[in-house]
Amino acid sequence: MVPLAVGAQGLALLGVIAYAALEAVRVLLAGGAEVAAAAVAGYGAFTAILSLAVHRWMRAADPTSDLLDAEAQSWWAGMLLSAVVLVGALLALGLRWAGLEGAERYVDPVLVLVASVILLPVPVGMIRDTAVEILEGTPAPGIMEPVARAVAEVQAELGLPDPILRVTKLGRKLYVEADFVVPDGVWDIAGEDRVRRAVDRRLAALPYDVWLNVGLTTDPELAR
Repeated sequence: MVPLAVGAQGLALLGVIAYAALEAVRVLLAGGAEVAAAAVAGYGAFTAILSLAVHRWMRAADPTSDLLDAEAQSWWAGMLLSAVVLVGALLALGLRWAGLEGAERYVDPVLVLVASVILLPVPVGMIRDTAVEILEGTPAPGIMEPVARAVAEVQAELGLPDPILRVTKLGRKLYVEADFVVPDGVWDIAGEDRVRRAVDRRLAALPYDVWLNVGLTTDPELAR
């Protein structure tokens, strides 16, 4: 349910961005719109500060929670949109002061379109991450690299051959499978347990519920 909830959040955010972009295009085609620049600037500043504060609080509350991360990204997008509103209002005030009232009408929709393009990677990334988790794809480098490093350290320490490493993530669960093809008659069950404990110790610091499977085999076909 966690990746599905993150994907739904991404779709909702994508819908908000698409709506904002379409509305900006409509306003442009209609000849722009009058802006109460001073009031809009105050609103943009207030909501930008509030959104940034909530974003930082959610990031600090539980950095390992995918659900909180998705919500934090939505607040970050809201902060950026509010910042665009603030910049647009200030530009409108500047154009009005310069006597360019005609151009003032187009500032806000143009900046909304720019913000929509800038924010687009956020929901796309959330939807992509959901698809990767549900389809059991390779996790992001920030997750994959520490796992690969831990297994490589054990490999070097115990003189093992290169492993066949498979890693998938689903919510807070991290599934790690490391198979080693070893020479016949060198390793026994106790040795396999030693490898498992060594890998498990190094993965214990990861902020996930790690499901570890370590296998030693003399048959390459069994490691596939």
